[in-house]
Amino acid sequence: MKKLLSIILSAVISFTVFSGCKHGTTSEKSEDTSEETTVTVSVAEKGTTTVNTVSKTETVTTIVTTTEATTVTPKITVASETTAESEITATPQTITESQTTVTTKVTAATEPAAKPVATIKELNNRTILVYDGIQNFKQTNNLVLYDFSDIKDVGISRDGTIHPMRMHYGMTAEVKNGYVYFSSYNDYPYICKVSVKSIDIISDTSVKSIKVSDKTQKLDMSSYANGLYAISTTWSNNQTSIVFMYANDGSVKLCSVETMSNSELEDFKARRDRIDYLLELQNITPENAIDTSDLCYPWLNQIETDLWMDLSDDIIKENWSESRKLFAFHEWMCENLAYDNYKADKGIRSFAQNDSSGKYDTWQSRIGVCHDWVNILLTMCRAQGIPCITADDTDHTWNLVYINGSWIEIDMTIDIRNNVYGEDMTNWICDGESIYCYNAYGDEFVKKGIRKSPEELIVLNGSLWTFDILCGIIPYGAYDLLAYYENNKS
Repeated sequence: MKKLLSIILSAVISFTVFSGCKHGTTSEKSEDTSEETTVTVSVAEKGTTTVNTVSKTETVTTIVTTTEATTVTPKITVASETTAESEITATPQTITESQTTVTTKVTAATEPAAKPVATIKELNNRTILVYDGIQNFKQTNNLVLYDFSDIKDVGISRDGTIHPMRMHYGMTAEVKNGYVYFSSYNDYPYICKVSVKSIDIISDTSVKSIKVSDKTQKLDMSSYANGLYAISTTWSNNQTSIVFMYANDGSVKLCSVETMSNSELEDFKARRDRIDYLLELQNITPENAIDTSDLCYPWLNQIETDLWMDLSDDIIKENWSESRKLFAFHEWMCENLAYDNYKADKGIRSFAQNDSSGKYDTWQSRIGVCHDWVNILLTMCRAQGIPCITADDTDHTWNLVYINGSWIEIDMTIDIRNNVYGEDMTNWICDGESIYCYNAYGDEFVKKGIRKSPEELIVLNGSLWTFDILCGIIPYGAYDLLAYYENNKS
């Protein structure tokens, strides 16, 4: 049990030392040679007499030994901004010791079928559940389930941190027609020389091993009882990536999972509520956050905008997923840009004020400050059809990107470690042992307490400069812009 709990904890609070990667350039594109072939898996509990796992559809015989009789009841607390917390309890599951010989077409081994007394009617990207787990998933703090979707990536970065995002290597999963299709990936094999060592299916009451495969595998979740499940992949460097699944009255959703104290949970909910309020107030949707027709920034002129859009094509490959493209943009920016502390503290250099050649602009100098980074990331994302907006407070701006059905926060100002401190724009100094940093990429923004107070998030889209702002139709300034939207909402 201690070993199992350590596996779960490694996925939700891991900041372990990473030993499987070495530093290298990320501007080189890795070749995508993976072949997607569906493999239906048959799984059995660890320690059983026989475990037969086959590819494709074959008739197999599997001897399964389960544990002694145990009754378990998963309990769910629903966190809601409009109602008090409510509990939803599923019908208890009973597992009885037995030895069974099963001859059948290959399907995923399931938990005992049990229709729940009550179900959560709708799970979506804004639902927050507090899972009062038992046995394998029991935690001292709240085990928070959020960002429910049909597609989920889990990644491990070169520094060993684990994220519910696509990173250097990890797992990806998708729900289709009641099945969970999953596979491992290593997008940077020239940096991370790792391979999959083992794969386990974890529930509240059991751990089951399945055969390692380089093909896409699938699980049939249609008869699973309500509760939390996980596909846990252990890599050759002993790092673990886990895709979490929540079964809900015969259906299943993938989700992110995090351990939070009560105060951390309240902060998390308040920030989500603030983002939801601003999205609705300003009528921001994924569909209207991909337009590139009127991008025009005072600090990133229209010529530069076109150059950054063209560069986005060179950094990625067309057949990559949106999450992989986003990570490639993050890596390129960390490697090739530097934060201009001189400009942030003292303003524009005297020799650059009247220069019109463009050599001191961000495109040529590769240095800038926060509003440069948000505009660059926004421009490259939108050029690839990835919804992206910006968020503002009184003195800072960062991005929100819509990936796998959820808005995630990314602050490149925090993650870019190259710095310029003096008038010499070419004198770059890296603050840290590596230029690569993931302190503000996705959930790290929340976990490490980076600008987590919802009051600091004043307005969305504030640095998305459009012709309306330049012409004075919409005011500039975080508070002014928020007042404009609040006074003009229909």
